[in-house]
Amino acid sequence: MTHATQTTQTKTIRVQCCFKPEGAKRCQSKALASTVGKIDKNGNKAEFCGNHKTAAQRRTASTKKAVKPFPASPVLIWLCEDVQRAGCLGILDLCKDSDEELAATLAVHKRTLKANLGSGVRGFYATCHSTPVAAGGALHHSNIFTGLAHLNRQAGAFHAIETGVAIPLAQLQASPAATKATDFDTRIMQIANYVGVDRLKRVVKALNLKDSLYFTNQRKALSLLDPEDAKQAAMRAEVESGRITSVALKKLVQELTGSQNTFTPVFSKSVAACILIEEIERMATHYVSLEDVAAKLSKCITHFEDGVFMLAKFSEPSLKTMFDLLQGVDRDDIQEEFAQLMAEAKPRAIPMNATCYEDIEKADAQAYIIASRKQLLERLASEVVFTGEEFRPF
Repeated sequence: MTHATQTTQTKTIRVQCCFKPEGAKRCQSKALASTVGKIDKNGNKAEFCGNHKTAAQRRTASTKKAVKPFPASPVLIWLCEDVQRAGCLGILDLCKDSDEELAATLAVHKRTLKANLGSGVRGFYATCHSTPVAAGGALHHSNIFTGLAHLNRQAGAFHAIETGVAIPLAQLQASPAATKATDFDTRIMQIANYVGVDRLKRVVKALNLKDSLYFTNQRKALSLLDPEDAKQAAMRAEVESGRITSVALKKLVQELTGSQNTFTPVFSKSVAACILIEEIERMATHYVSLEDVAAKLSKCITHFEDGVFMLAKFSEPSLKTMFDLLQGVDRDDIQEEFAQLMAEAKPRAIPMNATCYEDIEKADAQAYIIASRKQLLERLASEVVFTGEEFRPF
């Protein structure tokens, strides 16, 4: 009997919350173990998650909108932070009246996030400004690019010469001030009202922007933590405040759900040189000064159907030169560095039958073996001594 009871409890712990507001879908969270099997005075199931356990919680939830207008996407969070850093909404004036312009601007930061994921190093890349925000740099795809974070920090508030777009300070000051609120919903709605709610919704859909993993785990944890349990209530308060780290939050959700499923990113073979070259190619469509550079550097990359590529080998100084060109440094001021970059921009030989990265690796390995054998024979030939009768190794 005891064994049967334990088995039943194990099975019923994952019962779905039965809260279903009028005109909306049933709650997708799991019911708290303490509510499983409970029946209310009307004979209806009373199995609820942490967010809907009390009558007051259910009344509040019933009056809320079923779906928030915008997801707490990392791209939109970045947008809010950049606007708030500028202090005014006028920073968006170059992209606020066009779906395509706004989408292209947000797509730059989406590429930055993807580049960081591919590198496996958090914060290795950053969305950089050619003309800085302090100088009226526009939040526009022709003024921002994916660059190396450490070089961006070194550059500081550099003022671009060859690239960059600025908005007159008088125009910025005349625009509405950015809210000083810290919550995402308030900030994004202010931006949405400025660029057009429907426009921002279309762009979010076109770029397939979704809630960040942190916000997803936060909502999941709040639905599972029991507010009437003293220990869980304290943890719930920490989760609500956002003070808990993403790692700790992820671990908490795994403990609460009993799931050990973790997201494992697939690291690409992309390297910093490729990211910068692709950005130079993109920015060259806006700036004539980058056209010749883009034409030569683009030949250093070979794309295959599986998305893998090979490129010329570039030194750290040349990566900085690429970054400087994107940021708008005058080429006359970096003549030696530019010459070195052009000297290194020599594409590697690729076999005619190569279809993927492995084919290139095998070809390079074979070439290395042949080269090494040739060097060995040359060394042996240089070390023989003529004895009068024959050549003999020294």
